[in-house]
Parts: sequence; structure tokens; C-alpha cells
Amino acid sequence: MIRCGAVMPQRKIVFPESVQLLDPDSGQPLAGPEGLLDFTSFLRKLFNNPLWNESWKQGMAQRSIAQAVKEAIAEKRPAVLIAEEDWEFLATAAKTPRSAVFVAGMGMQVISGFGYHPAVAGQLIPMQLAIINAEVV
Repeated sequence: MIRCGAVMPQRKIVFPESVQLLDPDSGQPLAGPEGLLDFTSFLRKLFNNPLWNESWKQGMAQRSIAQAVKEAIAEKRPAVLIAEEDWEFLATAAKTPRSAVFVAGMGMQVISGFGYHPAVAGQLIPMQLAIINAEVV
């Protein structure tokens, strides 16, 4: 995107390694596909944050980020470049996780976090930091 002859900054997110989630009580790896969290799965969790519904700008940013990540993964690139303004929404979602969930009999509710047990939060830090510490390019 170009404004006033200047190129808008972008952020480079280096894809982190997948995280093997551990049961907080036993320390054993969680079984099944939910036990191994890759970046695209983490991104889907971030996209459950109700902040993406606050304006059309957030919706456009979400769409742009999802497309850029999809293309980077398809091309087997180790990182993705996204617009600074899109990154700001993504960083906010990574820093202040909330999830919109459907609760039977109550409809859509917003809860803090990514939908995991709170004792798992520390295991998600590498995913969050990959976004929060994205390099300006």
C-alpha cells in the first residue's frame, strides 16, 4: 500500500515451530490433533477473538492476514509479511486473548483466553511472541 509516495511498513512474522501441548497435571503430551498446535491452528484461535467484529477494518485485516499466511505456507516460506495496520489488530488479539464461544441455552459468550485450561497459557507464549515481536521491514 502506498500513501503520499511512501511505502507503508510491513511486519515479518517468522513461523514458529509447532508446540506440543502438555497436560498441566501430568506433564504428558496431550493426545490427538489438539495436542500439537501449529501456527495456522493458533491463528484460527486468534480469529475467534471478538475484536475482529468491531469494524470492517478488522474484518478486512483478518481476511488479508489469512490470505497472506495461506500463500506463504503453500509456497513453503518460513515467514509471512503483513501490513503494519493489519499486524496491529493481530498483535492486539495475541496480547489480549478472548474467545467467542457458543454456550447452549445462553448463545454466544465471550471468555478470556484461547479456550484452553489456564494452566496451558505459558505453553502458548512462543506463538504469541512470534506475532508480538514481528520485525518491521
